[in-house]
Amino acid sequence: MRRAAIAALLLATAAEPAAALAPGAPRHVRTARAADVQPRTGAPAEDWTVELVDPRSKMYAALRVFRDPEQGRRARIELTRGGDGLADDYIAYPPAISRSGRAWTIRFSSETSDGEIRLARARPGVTAQRWGLGREAGYAEHVTMSWATPVATARVSGHIRIGDQTVDLRGWRGSLEHRWGTYSRNWRAWDHAATGLIHTRGGSAWMLLGVNRRDFLTGAGARDAFWLGLLVRATADGTSFCRPRIVRRRWLVSVTDGPVAVASVSASCGRRRVRFTRIEDTALPGSSFGRLGDESRARARPAGPAWIRYAGHPTR
Repeated sequence: MRRAAIAALLLATAAEPAAALAPGAPRHVRTARAADVQPRTGAPAEDWTVELVDPRSKMYAALRVFRDPEQGRRARIELTRGGDGLADDYIAYPPAISRSGRAWTIRFSSETSDGEIRLARARPGVTAQRWGLGREAGYAEHVTMSWATPVATARVSGHIRIGDQTVDLRGWRGSLEHRWGTYSRNWRAWDHAATGLIHTRGGSAWMLLGVNRRDFLTGAGARDAFWLGLLVRATADGTSFCRPRIVRRRWLVSVTDGPVAVASVSASCGRRRVRFTRIEDTALPGSSFGRLGDESRARARPAGPAWIRYAGHPTR
């Protein structure tokens, strides 16, 4: 009964009329499908991310595949383990992603790293079509971004190896994201992307994903007031979402670059609330989605193994 009540509340919020949405918010949101992982060859930019967390420790790993108008195509594996960060930027072949039933398998290899990641009992998140992020002068009249989470949460097995370090992934939790559109990590039309995920009991998850339009960042409180995002709940009963209010506190600021990370993020839809608190010294060794960024493990409410991601641009 409780699950049904939560789903009804979220679905009622999700039913907000499109005309009432903030400018730039995605109008078309639905439960993600397996086909949403397929490449969008017509999009100038695209990336896939597999995030892996160990519930028994602070260990955390991410496999990224991305192409960008300015950087071309690359793949990267990153791992933080006991305060030590490992990474490999030289994965020779694009990772292979396949699916059978509710299970996904991702394989990758290079001269110095390899892995097989299995995501079983997967629950889908959402696919949100076309954030409208304004104009990038000299590059694009319409900057857009679409975001799919074919796997919001799953049970993980397999392994990853970087150099002489091999990690057994049995018992970990994982997710799979796919993002595409007319954007670049260097473009300033967007800023202050905030993403987080909590793997909860019973194979469920809460996921937060969204971004700011740069041209709306005017006045005190604009970062949170005009944040365009979604709060997603994935359970055995199905997937639902709402458009939350967000509060970010304890910004980590560089004297020269401005905000480079945020230590606390809360999101709420009515009485439903999630909170992420960044755990120090757990950041992955590589860069995130933007020119500036931070990606770390987090303490969370509701409780569960969690991560939080920030991406943005220098203020100058």
